[in-house]
Amino acid sequence: MRAAIYTRISKDREGAGLGVQTQEADCRQLATSLGADVVKVLTDNDLSAYSGKPRPGYRDLLALIANGGTDVVIVWHTDRLHRSPAELEEYITLCETTAVRTITVKAGDLDLASPSGLVMARTLGAFARYEVDHARERMHRAKQRSADAGKWKGGRRPFGYLDDGVTLDEREADAIRVGADMILSGQSVRAVARAWNAEGITTTTGRRWKLDAPRRVLLRPRNAGLMEHRGEVIGDAEWPAVIEPEKWRAVVGILTDPARRTNTANVAVRWLGSGLYRCSVCGDDAEDGTVRGDRGRGDIPTYRCRDASHVTRAAEPVDDLVRGVVVERLRRPDLADLLAPSVPEVDIRALEKRATELTERKNQLGTMFAQGTIDAEQLAAGTKSIVADLEDVRGQLQAAYSGSALDGIASAPDPGAAFLAADLDRQRLVVDALIEVTLLPSGKGRPKGWEPGQPYFRPETVSIEWKDR
Repeated sequence: MRAAIYTRISKDREGAGLGVQTQEADCRQLATSLGADVVKVLTDNDLSAYSGKPRPGYRDLLALIANGGTDVVIVWHTDRLHRSPAELEEYITLCETTAVRTITVKAGDLDLASPSGLVMARTLGAFARYEVDHARERMHRAKQRSADAGKWKGGRRPFGYLDDGVTLDEREADAIRVGADMILSGQSVRAVARAWNAEGITTTTGRRWKLDAPRRVLLRPRNAGLMEHRGEVIGDAEWPAVIEPEKWRAVVGILTDPARRTNTANVAVRWLGSGLYRCSVCGDDAEDGTVRGDRGRGDIPTYRCRDASHVTRAAEPVDDLVRGVVVERLRRPDLADLLAPSVPEVDIRALEKRATELTERKNQLGTMFAQGTIDAEQLAAGTKSIVADLEDVRGQLQAAYSGSALDGIASAPDPGAAFLAADLDRQRLVVDALIEVTLLPSGKGRPKGWEPGQPYFRPETVSIEWKDR
């Protein structure tokens, strides 16, 4: 008699597979007592039978049965096979067609060919589904109670905190603070991921950060010491904040701004001036492209205006010129003039206090409406006024929290070298903050004074103007 063993565990928190190993050992012992030869062991580790996610091992088991590859299926318990009545019915139909038996370590032989066996299988399946639903209900209630009390609801360790979900992991918390400051200074989520990876800071599962992964971490209300439940912030939490609540809101405002330019196609910008330099004729942005070089030189990276061909420039000499101008400016003694704040100095604490007061007033209006003290019209009018004031205050806070593209570069021992050592995203931020680059039409042929071996590049056809700060 040929036997196939199927094992499954819903959650393998340690990743060691010990649960399925124990099931397999018990199933093999049962196969030996039955005189059966185990032809295949199929396993779904860390996969729930209830979640609806595909179970590759289970699908392979069905294929094995359908192809006549086994005479009996051995499982530890029926709930390892199914916790869904629909799945159970599919399995029953297949076993009836192929005359395959199902024997369990804990529930005995399921005779799916007899009415009593079918009743037993369906009863066990219904009870397993009830257990799952009841457990989920208890879990939701427990999480709701924890959320109402501002307590951690449990689960995987949150980045920035220790295993208790409450105590700060100072190294990871510092990474969150650095990431928030990078976003506020105009840098990308990809730059944050690269910075964390460069520092050897991993995810809570020990992996390197994917380029878009820090966004989810930086958007968490947890960072501001706030409790979130089912997508809504419902109050203060028991754990300490990593960053100030209004600073967190400023980060959220930037990351969720529909006007924020993002690389949705996940295609890396290749050149310094892509989308930054402009055409002097039509004023359009210059985008990167290529032209075929002569004499077997291959494709040459270029800039050209997006909607017409007023200007076409080889990208490398233009970028070298722009970098040289920026480096020379960063090395001047009057560098401090570039660091003048772009917004007037504000009292951040006073603004945060005002934001808190407005939020409390908005909540009080809801309570007054629920108590019948005010009507719906008064509630709407009051809420509209408070929300307008709150948006104004938060706009001031976001501007105040927003840093400079020069943060960490201007303060370096050699700002020019720090600029050149920065990644392309950061260099583009500095260029965008400091200068406007305009590409002018250029005549054809060799420039005046050209000598063999020199490029045809004309620096005078690149206009660089410093922005007012």
